[in-house]
Amino acid sequence: MMMMTTGLFMVSCSSSSEVAERQEAKPLREHEKSFDPGAYRVAEQDTTTVVETETPAPETEEISWVERVRKIMGFRIQLHSTTNIDDAQEQLISLQSRLDSLDIVPARLDMSFDAPYYKIRLGDFLTKPPADSLRDLLHEHGVPEAWVVRDKVLQTVRERKR
Repeated sequence: MMMMTTGLFMVSCSSSSEVAERQEAKPLREHEKSFDPGAYRVAEQDTTTVVETETPAPETEEISWVERVRKIMGFRIQLHSTTNIDDAQEQLISLQSRLDSLDIVPARLDMSFDAPYYKIRLGDFLTKPPADSLRDLLHEHGVPEAWVVRDKVLQTVRERKR
């Protein structure tokens, strides 16, 4: 009985090494060789858009300004989250008209997809207190589902071009 168990153990160990060798010998397809997963990590990168405008000075020389829009970490107000895209689009339209009727200062309202959720978020705040103030105002005007979240926000920086 002992020899039979030992023999069975030896046979099972030897067959697993053959399977491992066969899996290593499998060739990679061409697209698998060139795949770079780092190219898909866009959220971690800093994106900057440059818009150049020229503003004439009171003197004869011209002053040029450069406006840079960049994404940095800040705060936004999440108004809705769902896994259904149709529901998210309906809520976006509904919330836009609701915010317009409240005469709230216009802020960026958009829908984003963070698998598996579609999220509707409002505003771009560099610090948390202004986001908390707007959230409280929304709660007072009948939007109880609003809450503050950390997210990438757009910041516009205007510099004098040299």
